Amino acid sequence: MEKIDKERLNDLEKRLTLLESYLNKSETPEKGKIIHRNTIAPSEMQEGYVAYVGKYNSPDGSFGSNFGADKSSIRDSLSKDSVEISKILDAFASPERLEIIKKLMQKHMTAKELMAELNFNTTGKLYHHLSFLDKIGMLKKENEIYKINGPYISCIVLIFTAVAKIMRQPQ
Repeated sequence: MEKIDKERLNDLEKRLTLLESYLNKSETPEKGKIIHRNTIAPSEMQEGYVAYVGKYNSPDGSFGSNFGADKSSIRDSLSKDSVEISKILDAFASPERLEIIKKLMQKHMTAKELMAELNFNTTGKLYHHLSFLDKIGMLKKENEIYKINGPYISCIVLIFTAVAKIMRQPQ
């Protein structure tokens, strides 16, 4: 087996970095368009940071979110007040609220549509959960239609993705 000298190895690393750069900037053209991606290569990340990139569109294509190169300090995230964190996480601690979030990630709905979709017996139960989600800023209501607040779509996608990953991990 041939030994690789340092100069050749450095040249290969430079070529791989350049290739990675090209891949991060564009994907295969779709309908004549080049799609740019804002990604951060792991080698470019600073220690103690996390970054994510993704795209979400509702099944009917009526809304979605592009999120890219969102970089956050892990230290900053871990330093947030636990009481405030728990208030946000409570939105995901209720099966009823989770179902509301999942339905509203599929399409915008009125309270009446949510009642029918979720088989809730009382409007009080629905409005209790809607007001909780509204209070933390996750929802917005326009002309009697409930929607996930745009900036939170990527957060919801990431939370559900993280939970799915945890569920796949062996115990």
